[in-house]
Amino acid sequence: ELKSQPWLSLRLSPQVVPVHYNITLFPDFYGDHDSFSGNETIEVNITTPTRHIIFHMASNYMNVTRAQVLTSVTGEDLAIHRSFSYPPNEFYVIETKLAVSQPVVVKLEFEGSLTKAIVGLYKSTYINSFTNQTMSMVSTKFEPTYARYAFPCFDEPVMKAMFTITMIHRPEYTALSNMPVQRQEQSLHGLVSTTFETSVKMSTYLVCVVVSEYNYTETRVQGNMTLRVYAAPDKIPQTTYALEVANTTLSYYQDIFQFKFPLPKQDLIAIPNFVAGATEHWGLITFRESAVLFNPEQASLLSQQTVAIAITHEIAHQWFGNLATMEWWNDLWLNEGFATFLQYVGLEHINADWDLETMFLERETFPVMRRDSELASHPIITSVESPSEVTSVFDLISYDKGSSIIRMLYSVMGHSTFFKGIT
Repeated sequence: ELKSQPWLSLRLSPQVVPVHYNITLFPDFYGDHDSFSGNETIEVNITTPTRHIIFHMASNYMNVTRAQVLTSVTGEDLAIHRSFSYPPNEFYVIETKLAVSQPVVVKLEFEGSLTKAIVGLYKSTYINSFTNQTMSMVSTKFEPTYARYAFPCFDEPVMKAMFTITMIHRPEYTALSNMPVQRQEQSLHGLVSTTFETSVKMSTYLVCVVVSEYNYTETRVQGNMTLRVYAAPDKIPQTTYALEVANTTLSYYQDIFQFKFPLPKQDLIAIPNFVAGATEHWGLITFRESAVLFNPEQASLLSQQTVAIAITHEIAHQWFGNLATMEWWNDLWLNEGFATFLQYVGLEHINADWDLETMFLERETFPVMRRDSELASHPIITSVESPSEVTSVFDLISYDKGSSIIRMLYSVMGHSTFFKGIT
């Protein structure tokens, strides 16, 4: 049955692999609008003859309005027998008339609704205290399985590809993505088209776009990389501490990992409505405002530590998770365990007075020992068979038990041997 109906399998076929996405998105979030439209070209390698090109698309949020498959070499149009969505696995299936055994280009046009759930591609609002106006913006949260809410894609961590992204928006807004802006052009109806440089190979959950009227503070890391912190204009004074911590952390991690940061820029951005503390999108880390903004005249030491922890954790992910990525979500503990352990290594470098040994035990080890003693606990590597199960493994076991085990290894091996081993 799986041979004739491969969309019944939860996992995508390893024989159909994306190489490069060229995506154009137009989120219409102005006024009361909350929709988006887009088109994309996906270059796909096919290693075993097949009639089925299957990828992810969340049909409750979007639909494909046009699909076309061409051969990469000659540009010949391949006849499509049928195409349809399969909601149980959030798949979109293209079935060609004849088996395909060569690289192809999949061209898609699509439209959808901005989500109300603070995941996928969604609209946020905030009050600008300078003007007392309600402002709107669009941002994304694709980890773990929400890229498919914004564009059709091969939405598994192992399916890494390069991305060239273009955002269509009003001229008074700024568009951001993982990579620096390559060019900006006038578009139809007085809109602007912002195209970003092609990314390094990365997983779909790391793709990020933001369209806002934010400002930023800026510095250079080790003299050659741009580092910015973006926030609403009235909150820019609260970005100074984040900029300092991120600068120090990026320099320190590059030294101890013996591996240069692979992108030309790193942005941190404060999102007013954000479901997580932060998410490690490569080159554009998104944060809940309380996890990146800090007012030294009003905030507590705990708030300062919260900001430093979030930044050191997400920057650790730029190597552990983004550069080196697990194949499937059952190994999430490798992503989150390493990032949680390394956030303390980064914090030690930033402020050794915070008694980080005790902080680790109180925040990570002791809570997970209690959790792990319960019947509802699960092994550190656990079976993941659906999108909801993927979300459920983002828990104490992956983060705190994972980091505690890595810390045990570090304690036995010593600093220099441990870092020599992981780099």
